[in-house]
Amino acid sequence: MTITHIGRKLLLVSFKDQFTGIISGSDLISSILDVRALQLGDTIDAMFRGQDRESGLYIFSLRKASQVQLIDKLNDKQDQSQSMTVVPTEANKGGLLVDLDGMK
Repeated sequence: MTITHIGRKLLLVSFKDQFTGIISGSDLISSILDVRALQLGDTIDAMFRGQDRESGLYIFSLRKASQVQLIDKLNDKQDQSQSMTVVPTEANKGGLLVDLDGMK
């Protein structure tokens, strides 16, 4: 997808010039990208979430796409029996919660 408009709290994207999508709110957060550094014409990966019936725009999520990419990276490391370093962020009854963004 190509970024066609950058607003204060939203991005408009074009998919192969066939349709326009919007990314806004919590979907604009990415673990992989620095969203503040994005510019017009940049190509990004985003996950389809639905369609806004009023505007006709497709709704996409950078957040969901980055989560999938992190899980794929985690699975690849496991498949290759590689060790990984993660940062624990919290403890609960079931164990530790870790920050996958800092995974090495």
